Amino acid sequence: TTFADGGGANSNDDDDDDDSNDDEAPATYYQSIGQDLARRAEMVLDILFLDLALHTKLTDGADPMFGSTHGRSYTKDKVAPVKQDTFEVTAILFGDGYGHSPSLSPTKTNFTYRPVWGGNGAFLVASDYVLPDVIREIARDTSPMVDRERMGVPISIEPPPSAVAASPLLPYGLSYSDLDLWWGMNAMTAWPLLPSTINTANEHDLWDGQFRSLGLGTSSAALSFLKGIGSTGAEAYKGLLFQIYLTAWPVFNMAVLNQANTYTYRTEHYMLSTVQDYNPGLRSNQIHTWQATLSGTAIVFTTHPARFAVDEDDSSVLPNKFD
Repeated sequence: TTFADGGGANSNDDDDDDDSNDDEAPATYYQSIGQDLARRAEMVLDILFLDLALHTKLTDGADPMFGSTHGRSYTKDKVAPVKQDTFEVTAILFGDGYGHSPSLSPTKTNFTYRPVWGGNGAFLVASDYVLPDVIREIARDTSPMVDRERMGVPISIEPPPSAVAASPLLPYGLSYSDLDLWWGMNAMTAWPLLPSTINTANEHDLWDGQFRSLGLGTSSAALSFLKGIGSTGAEAYKGLLFQIYLTAWPVFNMAVLNQANTYTYRTEHYMLSTVQDYNPGLRSNQIHTWQATLSGTAIVFTTHPARFAVDEDDSSVLPNKFD
């Protein structure tokens, strides 16, 4: 399962700190209206905060820091845990100032948080949500711990032996016809789905709608070719499409949110977290593949910079040396 699935243009959105906040704010709002809806919102928050607890390291005087591998990760998130958008929430839930009552008390912290998005802690404090004690104890436990998680479902993106080769069988009773699932994973250009994607786009004129952001332009040769397929269907062009796919499949699938297997090892003194063997050799961005969290200001990670920003302080240029 995935607890915070933002679905951005990156590899995996496992344990995404920005989208964890996107999930938390509306859930705390809806938790306050309607008994059944409140119960469901509490369940979502419990699962979300359990995931945060499993990937939080107590550092620098018991300040809780989120230190997990995750997708949808930006420069501000990677350079220091205190700059992550989850800091406000984890400080309230797992810090020294948490009150065991329906109300959440102010939290003591050794760091000054300067929110980029902001407001998530206000939603949490203003709500009636009560964090289960066991989740807080998991976050604050300092004994050695291993957390293994599988997030998402797998989709084959590597080219098959030939254009007519059968597509791999899917697990969990899934079907390649479930376009709403696969498109939600940004897998619309994976080979088993590519003909269906082209046919559906032509049927519903998506090239001038949702697929406009692909950057094909309004009169490019590529767009004219794709629209021209509409009269006969993509199956008639499968051989040509396959030749194109053989060359460009790493680019086509750079944003696929494929299945991710994460491994986190936490001790009293450090925490190591990684996503294992995730799309090796493929390009992508906004990936935080692994991190060693030593303190609130000392972390270790590696990245392969796609480009260097002209202005080293301009993190809005994407991709850059960290994103």
